[in-house]
Amino acid sequence: GDSSNSSSCPETITRTYRVTDSDSNTSECTQTIVVDDTTNPSITCPSNVTVECSENVPTADTTAPTTSDNCTAAVTVTHQGDSSNSLSCPETITRTYRVTDACSNTSECTQTIVVDDTTNPSITCPSDVTVECSENVPSADTTTPTTSDNCTAAVTVTHQGDSSNSLSCPETITR
Repeated sequence: GDSSNSSSCPETITRTYRVTDSDSNTSECTQTIVVDDTTNPSITCPSNVTVECSENVPTADTTAPTTSDNCTAAVTVTHQGDSSNSLSCPETITRTYRVTDACSNTSECTQTIVVDDTTNPSITCPSDVTVECSENVPSADTTTPTTSDNCTAAVTVTHQGDSSNSLSCPETITR
């Protein structure tokens, strides 16, 4: 029979053999079997991804990495964290996953997520206006254009300047 020390990593199994002759004389020997998994499991991260907006960065998913182990016991995948290069347009986020087997052997992989907004925001200027006197030309107001962007981050409207056709009556000012 076999007896175990009930430990794991390593587990020691003592296997006993008995030989019996026709006169019921017996002899025994034991074999020691050490089960000690020292091989790290393997892990392959999800493919690298590029998104335009920070709100589109996928959430960490511990079911996404592909894993394998030399033993049949289940492995555990954990998200170790994300680190950013603290830049913007593009920002690079490095996501790290770790796989751990039943004997606490581990391996890690990293997934690169690039946040790079390449879509221009849109702007609609206020309607054209006609005034009778130059002193009635309205001041530039950066709150009057209508804007939108594909990302939720705020956009900034700036007055880039006015240009005149240098005529009078009528003078055309382009803002």
